[in-house]
Amino acid sequence: MAYNNQQSSLQNVCSYSFTAQNLFSVSLVKDTDPNLPSYKRAFFCFLTLAPGEAGNNGGRTYNFSNKINMKQDLHQVLSLAHAVRNVAAGRAHLNGKFSLFVDTSKSSYGGGAGMVKQVFVNPFPKPNPQQPPAADPKVSLGFRIGKEQPKGMIWSVPEALAVADILEGISKKGIQLDMNHSMQIGAQPPAQTNQNSYKSNNGYQQSSAPPPQEQRTGPPKTNQQTYQQPANPPPQNQQPVNTNQQSYQQPNTVDNIVNNFQDGLNDANNGGGSGATKAPPMQGHATAPPMTQNNNMNQPPPNDDIPF
Repeated sequence: MAYNNQQSSLQNVCSYSFTAQNLFSVSLVKDTDPNLPSYKRAFFCFLTLAPGEAGNNGGRTYNFSNKINMKQDLHQVLSLAHAVRNVAAGRAHLNGKFSLFVDTSKSSYGGGAGMVKQVFVNPFPKPNPQQPPAADPKVSLGFRIGKEQPKGMIWSVPEALAVADILEGISKKGIQLDMNHSMQIGAQPPAQTNQNSYKSNNGYQQSSAPPPQEQRTGPPKTNQQTYQQPANPPPQNQQPVNTNQQSYQQPNTVDNIVNNFQDGLNDANNGGGSGATKAPPMQGHATAPPMTQNNNMNQPPPNDDIPF
């Protein structure tokens, strides 16, 4: 779309024109530039006045080559709607010195260097304190460049109120679209850069680190069977207990003492090779004293060694 013969990334959303002696139009546009700075609005309006001329067939044509084009923010178009409504309601004094203007030396769509474009709203005819109010008041919308003669539109009060409603509707629609656009941009996650890059085995730089392993809070599950080791395991390499030994206690009688003494002598004479098992010492009873080998091994012990 071109404005003032300038190609740009602007996309027309909607336009509305008012025709009379001249043509007045308001256009809602969107800047589709993907590199648009965040401080610039994607949606805004153009206010345009094209002077009217007599056609060849007696009709009315409009000279868009001499148009006055002004880029305005959406809230400024809404303020223009309020100004038109105030004048139509007889409250022009509330507007004060209201006007919209553009410095073409600072605008990308100015169409001229060092000039100021201005749009304003006044009652028509201009009220005279020394004369009574006009019987049929009107509202005028004027455009002017620098010090040139203003050009514009004149409406009746009902027409002016309708114009104000249309200006308000377009500006509010643009504000809604612009807010939705800003919310969509804000909802997009920022581009993430993975600083934990690594090199693979072939030496090439990978764009991202390998995904982290899933952490488990519980112990790992395996198919191996587990068992609980006893607190006191049996010692290794322990000699087995000889269960063939017989332990017993004999009564402390004279016959038992003599028999045990005789068995001890036989084992001593045979060198312990008979395989006979010696009886363990009797617990809690008197036992025969150890004997020393002598030539009289078969003789009984003295009588004083046997308790009675």
